[in-house]
Amino acid sequence: MSVPTTGGQAVVTVFVSVVDNAGRVDAVANLCGVLAGAGRRVLVLDWSDELTSVRDYLRVFHTGRQACPDKVWAAAQAVGGAGGSRVRDQRELAAHVVPSLPGSVDVLSLDGGLPSLRHTTVDEHALADLRKTLTTADYDDVLVALPSGGHSATLRAASVLGDTVVVCFEPLVPTLGAAVDTVDAVRRSAPLRVDIVVAATRFRVDDAEHRVNGLRTAIRQAFGPVLPPRSRLTDPYVELPELSYVTAAPLLAVVAEEADDLWSRYVRLATMVDADRGVAPRQVSELVRGRYRRVAGIDVGDEQRVVVTADPALRPWVDWVAAELAEVNVSVCEAGADSGDLPVVRIAALGSADPGGADVLLHPVSVPGGRISEAMLRAVRDRVDGVRERLFSGLGYPTPPLSPDVPPKVPGLPSAVFGLPASSVRFGHRDAELDLLRTALPASDGVTTVALTGAHGVGKSELALAYAHRNAFAYDVVWWLPAHEPQATLVQLAELASRLRAEPEHYGSMAALDRFAADTSLRFLLVYDGVPEVSAIVDLLPKGGRGHVIITVASVGEGDEVDAEIPVKGLSTEQGAALVRRGATGLPPVMAAQVAAELDHWPLALNLAACWLSEQITVLTDGTRSSYLDVFEAAEVAGTDLLSRLRADTAGPTAIHRMARLTLATARDHDIPGLAPIDRHLGAVAALVAEFGAFLSPLGAALDLVRSLPWRAELGVGIGSAADELLVFPPLIDRALWLGERYGLFEVDWGRERVRVGDVLRSTIAELIDPATRRARRTAVLRALAGYAPFEVNAGHRARFVELGTHIGPSGATGSDDPAVRRWLVNQARFFFAFGGVGVRRAALASGQEVFESWTERFGEQDELRLRMGTQLANLRRELGDRDGALALDEAVLRVQKRVHGVADPRTLATARDRGGNLRGLGRFADALVQDTVTRQHHVAVLGPDHPETQWATNNLAVSEFLAGDAGSALRTQRAHLERLARLYGDDHKDTVWALGKAGIYASQLGLPEAEAYLEEASRQARHTHWGDLQLRGSMEWHLGIAKRGRDPRSARADITNALRHLTAVRRDTHPDRFACMLSLAATQRVYGWEPAETERLARSALTGLVDTIGLAPSHPFVALGKLGLGLALDARGAADAGLVEIRAAQSTLESALGRAHPWTLAATINLAAATAATGNRPDALTIATTAHAACEEYLPLDHPFSTTATTNTQVADGAPGPWQVIDVDIPQI
Repeated sequence: MSVPTTGGQAVVTVFVSVVDNAGRVDAVANLCGVLAGAGRRVLVLDWSDELTSVRDYLRVFHTGRQACPDKVWAAAQAVGGAGGSRVRDQRELAAHVVPSLPGSVDVLSLDGGLPSLRHTTVDEHALADLRKTLTTADYDDVLVALPSGGHSATLRAASVLGDTVVVCFEPLVPTLGAAVDTVDAVRRSAPLRVDIVVAATRFRVDDAEHRVNGLRTAIRQAFGPVLPPRSRLTDPYVELPELSYVTAAPLLAVVAEEADDLWSRYVRLATMVDADRGVAPRQVSELVRGRYRRVAGIDVGDEQRVVVTADPALRPWVDWVAAELAEVNVSVCEAGADSGDLPVVRIAALGSADPGGADVLLHPVSVPGGRISEAMLRAVRDRVDGVRERLFSGLGYPTPPLSPDVPPKVPGLPSAVFGLPASSVRFGHRDAELDLLRTALPASDGVTTVALTGAHGVGKSELALAYAHRNAFAYDVVWWLPAHEPQATLVQLAELASRLRAEPEHYGSMAALDRFAADTSLRFLLVYDGVPEVSAIVDLLPKGGRGHVIITVASVGEGDEVDAEIPVKGLSTEQGAALVRRGATGLPPVMAAQVAAELDHWPLALNLAACWLSEQITVLTDGTRSSYLDVFEAAEVAGTDLLSRLRADTAGPTAIHRMARLTLATARDHDIPGLAPIDRHLGAVAALVAEFGAFLSPLGAALDLVRSLPWRAELGVGIGSAADELLVFPPLIDRALWLGERYGLFEVDWGRERVRVGDVLRSTIAELIDPATRRARRTAVLRALAGYAPFEVNAGHRARFVELGTHIGPSGATGSDDPAVRRWLVNQARFFFAFGGVGVRRAALASGQEVFESWTERFGEQDELRLRMGTQLANLRRELGDRDGALALDEAVLRVQKRVHGVADPRTLATARDRGGNLRGLGRFADALVQDTVTRQHHVAVLGPDHPETQWATNNLAVSEFLAGDAGSALRTQRAHLERLARLYGDDHKDTVWALGKAGIYASQLGLPEAEAYLEEASRQARHTHWGDLQLRGSMEWHLGIAKRGRDPRSARADITNALRHLTAVRRDTHPDRFACMLSLAATQRVYGWEPAETERLARSALTGLVDTIGLAPSHPFVALGKLGLGLALDARGAADAGLVEIRAAQSTLESALGRAHPWTLAATINLAAATAATGNRPDALTIATTAHAACEEYLPLDHPFSTTATTNTQVADGAPGPWQVIDVDIPQI
């Protein structure tokens, strides 16, 4: 530590600037480096509130924290009016030492507890006290960075605090005058003489000589009149040059730069603020400079190597060290013949013996398991900082800074997005396989896929799970995906999408995989567990991004695309014995080895044996028996009993079967003296739960299902005499679950509220049950699932239907003849249609089609449940874009329903409504109008006008009337519908708001003044009453913008932009509404005069989306409207010929699909005339305009907006002054 050279009087230098980012902060930081080179002890008070602070420049040289002197802390707090109210742990200085320099730098910043001086009235007495405290503190130099801006309070503070005030400014004409005013204000406000230094930062000395000299002259002439006349500084000007490169982190130039020019200029600044004490700083050594430049990323240089050693259990810390050292281009290698002279880093547990010979000894940070609090996370960060500093400083490198906003990544901490089952407490082997897996998954760009192969029960899943837990810190996303069937995988992909905030509109979409492909900053690990064949999950694998995929599968096929295959085999004798002993405390090693040998060293069988032994030892030592055994005696008795039973079981066929058979039998007979009668059945219940689990999803079952009344009723039937108590007292099931978990029959995750039988154990138990019992168990499970299934499909039952969907395949529900099960399957199909994502809907359609055909064969085409399933399959086809297939299926079902139930039966009418929707989706608007007219008439006659299904039919009729070209009838129908809804449900009900908005849409088509009022009120209701319904809000804002487009295009553009954002959030990019809204935005921007190129891009994207994403046929009217909008955008951009091509194609399609009398066709014809005129062909334009005008007079009212436009264009074509007018036709919501 250096000693103040002026009798304990520290020199205070204050830095100010007029604007942010004027080089003030980097000037302070670099001056610290020079003063440290002079052996000075420097204190920095960093009141700057810019994004980059002095600490950011010095962060790589951070050596720890130390207590701030109490007097300094109190005086600094008093300046901001905070007094001494801060807590003690905020009173810390960040200490820094630059290697090879004799001085040190301590920093107190806003983050460290300094009160903000921005917009604060500063007490002048407090300033004087602070100056006195600073000058008498145990420092040689104090540097103060004040907030930017020429505020009088800030400048007054500078003049009071400082011996010298450094005014920093960039040498630009706009800032020069403000800097001169700052200097003048500092000089005038100083109570005593103060020296002022003018620092031109980021000075470009490489500019042309005449420009540099001219700039220097201008600076001196500007500042000369305002500088103090009797200053000790004869030349108060200094130029601080601009760096010639840019780095990711703030750079301390005086350490990184070798240029003498930059060093000499900062030495000059140090001399100017030194108060004549004499400054003779030395620069950092070449070794330190070179390593700092590597850390900063300036000079990567040749790769250097370091040997890192660790015990097998600490191998993840080797990866952590490798990732840290990679930042400075240092690679990690193992000890070998060519590593004799390399530095050695040894990783050892705290308290372990140190073998010596290591250059750096690191002790891993102890991390608590599971979720940790923010306070604990901060404590972990502090310990990690210490380990990092020991690592880098021990190797002679500055410590690269960590972002304070990013949680530390160290072994033991989960990834930011983490979804893994709990790791097995008995997994303590397989280090060799873990190393192989670790080597096969390099930290590289792209996606690496590794398959773990081997027989069932060999431990593939446990190996993958152990790797994922140990290495989760190295990833941003870690997720477990059961892959025994696509439905289970889709459910977990949907959950992952939700956690990534790439939330799909419905569950089961592929949004998570799309996010990975688009965002390569996310490093992911996905484990697909229990894959039947790799080819079965090809469509569910990531298609891009940066991460690793682990697949557990029995074998890899010849054409399977995996990057590496790692065979997993059974355990060794030692590993098997160790696994058994971990569960059976006190078991002799020799007996454990015998058990392992008897079970062929099969991990799953050994785990069951360990659980069995543990439970038997507990029973033998619980003190309830006549003779008391200690744990070692009990272990030997239990081990002998186990070996005897296993050797007596010759039924086989595998060790897993033998051990599972014994476990089930023991659980059923579980009996401890003194148990209550009901308690004696708990083992039977546990065994029955395990057997039921053999017919459930590999994901397991929700606790809500296992505790439900239908499930408990089936368990009661299975155990007989205790059924009533099980039904009346549900907590009994929880006790049975705990017993079954102790026996290893299943896992109970109380956090996620699931009960799961392992995949191999599921299949093993199913094989152990005799055929008659298997049928009975399957039937019982199906009855329980059907009883658990809701009767209504709505959002409130979403969780149950998601749960039930995972059990359809494993339970064999599709082959059941039970009407209750079949009714559940119909409702499940409706749920997939209403709430499923694309992937789920496709899977549901494929399996549902098989069920439909099976039911046709087994129950006949008139079976009611078969007809209802057909309706739901039609809905699925329509949502997946197969509108022709949906229509064909609806019509097939409708024909049977009319014959069996009659045309007016509500079931027939429901299918008729769906048929109308399919016709509208196909663009067959006239056919849809006929269907919807008849359907509504029957609804009114059968159910009455107020029935909800009649209301749906009325809404459909209004839509079809509008699409068919009769907006007047649509508006009349909708107004009557709106009045009825308001009377039944009130004005603020969501259905009423929708109806109000649609009335506005129809009125807008007719050019009625009330259209905008309708939509304004609907939008207001959506915002205030239905804030969370983005679809409703977006739809109302969209059509409000359309209504306002002609009057106020700027406001309309804002409304439609908001609408597009809302619809994109809820609809993603797979719904026509999004592309229709995009087309409306393009039209509005064209009217507003926005960027023509951007307008064309929007219109083209909308058309492409309708054709390629939605899959509409080229002859669909909506595609024609897309071409019409694109043509108008091209015309507005000046591409008249290209625009004419699109508009002509649109007009031809509309006339062919809708007829020449349809308003959309007339609008397209009017636009065709205008587009033809834009190409210079006025004769043809006149002919088309005349034809359009005549057609409008024939088919539309004279006051219709289209008729008015046609009249105007005809007059312009005849030579009247004025521009041609065009009509925007927006794609409506249907």
